[in-house]
Parts: sequence; C-alpha cells; structure tokens
Amino acid sequence: MSDEIIQHTDAGTATDQSSGGVEEAKATAPNVTPFGRSDIISVFVGKQKVEFGIYKGILVAKSPFFEKWFGVGVKETNENVVNLLEDEPSAFEVVVEWVYANQVRAGKLTLTLVKAYVLAEKLCMPDLQNGIADSIRLRRRVPRPYHASGACRMLPEGCPLRDLLLDQFHFRFMKSPNTFKMGTADTDVEVAVELKEEIRKNPGLATALFWKTVDCSLKRDTGGPMDPRKFAGCNYHVHEDGKKCK
Repeated sequence: MSDEIIQHTDAGTATDQSSGGVEEAKATAPNVTPFGRSDIISVFVGKQKVEFGIYKGILVAKSPFFEKWFGVGVKETNENVVNLLEDEPSAFEVVVEWVYANQVRAGKLTLTLVKAYVLAEKLCMPDLQNGIADSIRLRRRVPRPYHASGACRMLPEGCPLRDLLLDQFHFRFMKSPNTFKMGTADTDVEVAVELKEEIRKNPGLATALFWKTVDCSLKRDTGGPMDPRKFAGCNYHVHEDGKKCK
C-alpha cells in the first residue's frame, strides 16, 4: 500500500487496507527453505557410481574443495555433477550427514570413519576430521586389532587419527596383555588370533606397538599408557596453520 493511498483515506480505512495488504502478502509469499534457491547437485561416489543429491550452497559453504570445484574452469560445473569414483559411498555418507547436521552419527563402523577421515582431508574439511576423531575417542572404548591395523595401513605416520587408534589399542593391550596371549586363563581366543593375523598381514602394526611400549617404559613416572579418553580432544585434532583448538 502506497503513502498516497493512505493519505487520501480516513484512519480506519487506511488501517483496514494496510492489514489486508499484509495478510495478502503473507498468503502469496512463497514458502522458501534456507536452501530453496540453491541448486541440488549430483555427487557420484565409488566404482558403482552411487548418487547423492545435495544442495550446492550448503556443500560449498562447508568444503573449500567444492567451492573451488564450482568456481571456474571445470567442465562438469555446468551440469552440477561431481564424480568421486575413487572414494566409498559409506564414507561420503558421513560427509553428507556432517554437512547437514554438523555431527558424526553414532553407530558408524570405525574403519568407515577412518575412510571418511581420509575423504574429509581430500575435501579440505578439518572440522569433520576433528569430529570423527572425537567420535572415535569418546564412543569406541574397546578397539580391536584390525582397527589399529587399518589405521596403520590407511593413514600416514604423524596423522592424529592414526595416533589415536594406535593409542587406544595400545592402552587396551597393556592393561590386559593376557587377553591377547594364547594359553592363559584370560585369553580371548578371537582377538588373540585376530592380532596374530593382523601382524602377519601388516608388520607395521607390530613396529608401532613396540615403540609405544618402549616410550611408556622410558616414562616410568606415568604409570603406563593413559586412556585416550582422558586426554584433551585437541591432542588428536588437525589444526589449520598450526593453531591449537580454542
């Protein structure tokens, strides 16, 4: 309603017309979600090309990788299509859940989270990497030999998540060594056989556990390895530009 019309009516009429205009505007206003004006893109993941539909706007806001991808000079940009054929759908599912909910859902397999961590690094998403590390540190209290072995196999030395998974397993190993030793009253045959098999397939696991044991013996005042859950989460986080967590 314009000022001119209001000036040429009495107060009551102006009020009625004004309120009517507001109601009309409410009735005709489109119901737009926060991402309603953002294109939905298709991300094809893995050898089987599993398709994920996701809002471009929110994905670009969370990942510098996708921000660059949908910048300039990429042929597929015009089609709103991204191919991540070397990655696993289960890992990208973790990325999608983080993008929308900003959390790592409980119940994910540990090695799926390790793969998602590797993918998050590729997509330049350190917050997701740290969220995965926190989830594993706080929720997964009984690490298996194949978790530590998988960390050694998939993650480079010096990677915070690799350190976490090795620390978790080493803590369990040192607190109850007979669990992993055949022929004792406390032997857990399943995990003892599993450890032997993982060391056979991945000698790097034995080397990593050996040096962690040596480090503990040199720090006699510590009373042995600490439960990683008691450390500050920052110990296992990645930090941009070397900056520690706030």
